[in-house]
Order: sequence, then structure tokens, then C-alpha cells
Amino acid sequence: MGAPCEGGVAPDFTVGRAIFEATARGVIERFSPEAAQSVRLVCDVSMAPGRFEATVDAGLLVVRGATGVDLCRGVYTNVRQNGRGIKSWSGKRFAAGAWQSGEVVSGATPFPWRYFFNAVTFGYSTAFWDWTRWEEELDLLALWGINFPLALTGQEAVMAQVYRSMGLSEAEIAASFCGPAHLPWLRMGNIEGIDAPLPAAWHDGQIALQRQILQRMRALGMEPICPGFAGVVSEAFVKHYPEAKVMRLDWGGQKRFNTILLHPSDPLFKQMMQRYVQVWEATFGPARYWLIDLFNEMPVPPDLDVAALASDVYGALTEADADAVWVMQGWMFGYQRHLWHAGRVRELLSRLPAEGMVVLDLAADYTHLLWKQPSTHAYYDGFYGKAWVNSYIPNMGGKTGYTGVLEFYAAHVRTLLAAPPHQRPKGFGVAPEGLENNEVVYELLADAAWHPEGIDLLPWLRQYTRCRYGSYPQAMDGYWNALLAGPYGAFTDHPRFAWQGRSGRVRTTIHTQQTERALRALVACAPELRSNALYEADVRELGAIVLGAQQPTPDFEWMDALLEGHPTHRLSRWLDFATHIPGATPEQQAYYERSARRLITTWGPGVEDYSARLWSGLIRDYYAPRYRLERAGAAIEALETFETTWVEKKWGVSVAPDATAALERLFQAYQK
Repeated sequence: MGAPCEGGVAPDFTVGRAIFEATARGVIERFSPEAAQSVRLVCDVSMAPGRFEATVDAGLLVVRGATGVDLCRGVYTNVRQNGRGIKSWSGKRFAAGAWQSGEVVSGATPFPWRYFFNAVTFGYSTAFWDWTRWEEELDLLALWGINFPLALTGQEAVMAQVYRSMGLSEAEIAASFCGPAHLPWLRMGNIEGIDAPLPAAWHDGQIALQRQILQRMRALGMEPICPGFAGVVSEAFVKHYPEAKVMRLDWGGQKRFNTILLHPSDPLFKQMMQRYVQVWEATFGPARYWLIDLFNEMPVPPDLDVAALASDVYGALTEADADAVWVMQGWMFGYQRHLWHAGRVRELLSRLPAEGMVVLDLAADYTHLLWKQPSTHAYYDGFYGKAWVNSYIPNMGGKTGYTGVLEFYAAHVRTLLAAPPHQRPKGFGVAPEGLENNEVVYELLADAAWHPEGIDLLPWLRQYTRCRYGSYPQAMDGYWNALLAGPYGAFTDHPRFAWQGRSGRVRTTIHTQQTERALRALVACAPELRSNALYEADVRELGAIVLGAQQPTPDFEWMDALLEGHPTHRLSRWLDFATHIPGATPEQQAYYERSARRLITTWGPGVEDYSARLWSGLIRDYYAPRYRLERAGAAIEALETFETTWVEKKWGVSVAPDATAALERLFQAYQK
């Protein structure tokens, strides 16, 4: 499975071997108590990070590794390679039993960093998560072998203290933030004001939650990337400091949103950076990697000295923390190559030491499959000596439609490692905007990081199926062949149906060719698989996609009822997270629900209907009624009133339909 990584994230052995072992064991126990009983974990600090070794002793699987993540990956790889189970967002499976001596698999990755998350995942997915849900996610990341995750929760609690030290009032501080679901775009300097003011009570819960997140990451041997100060300031701040040197910019240059950036050359920038880092580390403990995004999808003033600007940012950061490493998302380097041409990026990075910067090249799939551009690492010559991470964005906004070229995801690692040594990435990861979708894609990419030779896709899919369902019925070949010829052989950046937006606002981009054929093949497996919960979830999900493509009008009620029985694709689940924030008053609960509703529907000017999720409750309460209003000839004003009322009124979700009957109807309708 490849050579061990070199020059990677050094495990924090001060945590202690016993803590690595105990924390990893907790992950395995939550995955399956039966698995934990059949496994022995040994933290071996003499081993290189990014490697695990496994043996069998008296029916027990003995796994050795340097960190908790390596131990978890070792167990999970052996579970998967032997077809004994899987863990996913929609459920898990493990087949108990003693390990046989011939089943052992060891492995290593050539990538010191295995990265996960996107800055906006903390809006589209994690915005209202509690610790229970976060623990599930961190367990999954550990099993996948992720050791370099973003950890952005709680940034506003720190900024509130910074603003307070700068003389802003509590009312001014609250108005400087937006609603919880939109905070990622505030952090990146794209927006201001949406659902402001943010209740001060929000911060206490986020501090407690982030402490738990960081403690667990460190106890597993992960190196969290924490949010840094990027110079985003509010109108209230400018009123207090009218002489401050600021840049007023528009997101996308379309005047739809604006923001204020404190120029890094202003002495106030260094002062605020110093205070920010002090407060962060006093609140959450030391950090080494700091995410600081500049000009994300923003226009760059043509006369701006980007080399001096970057040098000022880095200087302020390292003066506050001498060991700090600046991490920057590089989405705009592919998305806006007309602005960020090779010369400008070289200039941006020119005054930064090689050890002081990490570039997250987020979207290799977009570069190759959608934009058809030269690879980012080749175009920018390996980011001119700076460490960089190759990753993918399999999802935009949490959309649930199927998309992604599985062959590309299985094989692209070979291309990366065949590049000249100075262009090769130090990390490999995934940067989805939203989670809980396209589960096969994420499982495949997690494995790809540990297979430098690439993955033979069809055998991998058969083994994935055995792990997920417990067997591989003959009809399953038809299922995968259809999906590979359809949505998993094509890359659609925004898979959604036209009825998920107002007429003219969005068009159908979800790839539905071959999906009915795939559904019929999946339904044909029912005699063997019907008792498997993951199989049932997949039938419901694919069934909803097929029904959504019906012409001229989908059967909304049937689609919605199918998804009511799905583990994750339910509006009620999303709203439950938002309305069960510990200690929230009824007024605050209504506010959080409003924020949650807005993000997945109206969003803000120019971003409406972006998230486009196929969720029960959302279909029957929002998409279907709006679609029928429009088809009946309702004026734009009436549609806008409907949308606003749905977002603003606290009403939960309407009565759920019969999910069991809907599934039975699907099996009957799509049997051969």
C-alpha cells in the first residue's frame, strides 16, 4: 500500500501513548463493540507516522501505529479489506468473529497530511452540530486516516473579545457578526449583516464545543488547522477607528455583498493579530497552523502590492506566534486564474519562507473535469517551493444529487506522485462544502490517500458493496455499471432539479441518465439485501433522485415520503440541531431556526436556491408549494412572500408522511 510518509506532521507524543491508545479504542468501540473486543491497539512511537502494521494473535487483530489516527486507520483498513463492515454518514455495519491469520493487511501513505473540510462546511453542515454529532464525525475522520482537519468553531467568541479590547460596545460587537449558518462567509470577508446581530449567548456554547473538538483531535494525533485573523472588520470598528487603512471590497465584484478588510500594513492589523492569537490560545490552547484567507472570490485591486501584503500578514502572525504556519485556501487560484495568474501567485508567495506557508489546493476535480485547465501544481510550479495539499470538492452547498467521476478519484493520485519532486503535494484531502452525500466518493478518496499506485475501481466497488451490505448480489453489477455510465461518470458542480428553484433561476443539472436503470438493478437485490439498513437507505436515496426527474411534474409526495425514512435526508433533523442549542431561550431558538432555514433556501441576493437538498420536509413544505404557486401563475411578489414567510416563521416541519408505505410502493413499481 505504498511507502510511509516522510517529513509529516510530528505526533504530539506529549499527549502520551496511553491517551492515543485509549482514544483510538473509544473510536473503535463506538464503531462496533464487537470490533473493539476483537482488536488490540499498540501505540508504537518508533514507527513513522502515516503507517500501521497488523498481525493476528490468538484470534485478536493487533494493530500498531504511532498515533491514534494510525491505529484507527489500521483497524478500519483490515475491517474493509476483509469485507467485514463499514462506517458512513447514513449508518454502519460490522460482522463479528475472530480474525484469521491470513487476513492481515498493513499499510502506509506517502502523504504526511490527510486534509478534510472546507471553510464553508462549517455553515452548510456543522453550523448547529452538538458534541454528539461532532464526535461521530471525528470518529469517521480517524477511521479514514485524516490527520489535518480544519477546526473553525468558536472564532467569533475570540473576535468578540478582540473587539471588546478595542472599545466596541456589546451591541456593536453583536452587530459585527451574522447568523450562525452564514459565519464562514463573514470569516472569509465575503459578507456582512445577514441575520445580524448574533446573540452573545452563542459564544459560550461554541467555546465549550470547540474545546471538546480540539481535545479529541489532539488526543487522536491530529494537527488541527485553526482560524486566524484575516483583517475582516465591521462598520462599527471603522467608526471607532476612522483613520484605519481599510479596503472595501465586493464579493464577486457584483455589488451584492460588501466587506471591509483592515489593510495588513496598518499598525492596527498587527495589534489585532497579537490580541487575537493571545485570546485564542488562552481559550483553546496553542495552535500551530492558522487558516487566513485573503481575497476569496474577491476582486484584487490592480495596483495592490500582494507580496508586501502577504509579508505583512505573515509578519504579524509570526510576531504573535513564532512557530505559526499560515494556511491559505487556494480555491481562487483555479476559479479565478484570470486574476491569480502564475506571476501574481509567485509574487504573493515570494517573501514567505518555505516552512511558513501551506496552500490548500481545494479543487483538483474542478481543474481537470470542469474547467479543463492545466493542473494547478504544474501551472504554479508546485507553488514555488511552498508546501501544498491536493484536495477535491465533491460537493457544493450540501446538494444531495449524485455526481463525481469515480475513475478520476481512483486514479488521480498516480498523476500527482508522477510529477517532478518539487511539484508533488505534501498532503491529500477532501474539501466538501457540505457533508452527508455521495458516500461512495468520500470512502474512495479516503482510500486513495493510502494507495499511491491508484485504485482498481471495479474490484474496489465490489468490496465496498460487500462491506456496506454484507454480500454482492449478481444484479449489483448492473447497478454500478449504470451509475458509472451516468452520474458517477460525469462531473456536475451543482446537481439540482429545475423545480428546486424559481423558473429561470436554476436549471436541471443533476445527471439522471442511467439512474432508473441503476434503481431497477438495486431493487432486484432486495431478496438478498432487504434486511440491511444501509441498503434500504440507498434505495430511498436513489429512488428520490429517479422520481425527481419525472416529467412534466414529479410526484413530490412520494419522493418526500421516501426520504422521510432516510437516516440523514430530512429537514426535521437539520432544524432539530438548530433549535436544540443548550440553554437557548425560545426567542433564540426561533433565531437559530431562521438562520438554518435561510442558508438552505433564500441564502442571500444572488445565491438563492444554491443548496438544493433533496430532503423530506423541504420538498413537501417548500419546493412543492412554491412550484405549484408558480405553475398557477403567481406573481414574483407572491413567490417572494412565500419564501420569506417560510424562512421567517417558526413552524417546524409539517406532519410526516408514511415512509414505510412509500418504500413498499417503490419496490413494487421498479421490480422487473
